[in-house]
Amino acid sequence: MLIEPARGGSAIDALVRDAGLGGALAALREASARFVAKVRSMAGVAEATSLGFADGVVRADDAACVRLVVSRAGELLALAGDRVMRGGLFRVVAADDGEAGDDDAREK
Repeated sequence: MLIEPARGGSAIDALVRDAGLGGALAALREASARFVAKVRSMAGVAEATSLGFADGVVRADDAACVRLVVSRAGELLALAGDRVMRGGLFRVVAADDGEAGDDDAREK
């Protein structure tokens, strides 16, 4: 599943129907649940941010989980309404010159 079909991003509902992403979300939930259990079993461990994120992943349905992960990965991915878009760190390499940069500027 591509994130940037024709630069319009990908609809979250389309992403969550992708079997590969479903498997990845299940694995993320399992790892998050183990993290939550481990942190809660350790006295004196203060991992509020990590625990909040992991607990959110465990409790979220697939669409909410995608939103949560993308919202925390804003330099790589971005949310635009119900669409997932490339984030600010994405570099576009033109096939003709090999230079990275802003493809909007090249299109003019």
